[in-house]
Amino acid sequence: MRKISTISTAVLIIALLSFPVLAQHDHGAEPSEGQITDAHPVHGTLTEEQRQAVRNMVESHRQEVMHHNLRMRAKQAELDVLLASPEVNQEAINSVTEEITQLHGETLRMKNNLRRAIYEETGHLIRSGTLGGKGRGMGGRGMRSGMGSMDKCPMMSGHSDH
Repeated sequence: MRKISTISTAVLIIALLSFPVLAQHDHGAEPSEGQITDAHPVHGTLTEEQRQAVRNMVESHRQEVMHHNLRMRAKQAELDVLLASPEVNQEAINSVTEEITQLHGETLRMKNNLRRAIYEETGHLIRSGTLGGKGRGMGGRGMRSGMGSMDKCPMMSGHSDH
């Protein structure tokens, strides 16, 4: 018990010490206003009205997906409980797995609806990878791409969530 307390205290201290560094301008978890939608190369050719329309679409999409992801996380937590249960209830596991699969499909539909709306507004089709996802911003950068990617790390094989 004492070991857990010591580890928890150390993690808390590290988090508190790293907060000022992460809070610096444009270095935190949240991108600056307009950074996401303006980062795409096509945006330089858009009028200000089109840029604002795209920003509004992306913000609306972000809100919709955020609530959807909360439902998906709740289902994933439910599945985790079922999988860790001493008694295996395969029917319940299959049911929750199916619900999670449906939620993933709905997420894809939401992304495709946004892509189509942006195309109709701008005449440019945004690649699906630029819409982000777990660990990625609108530019497709993040923990699972480029430098520092752990996708090919042998220790991480079997631990991927995609």
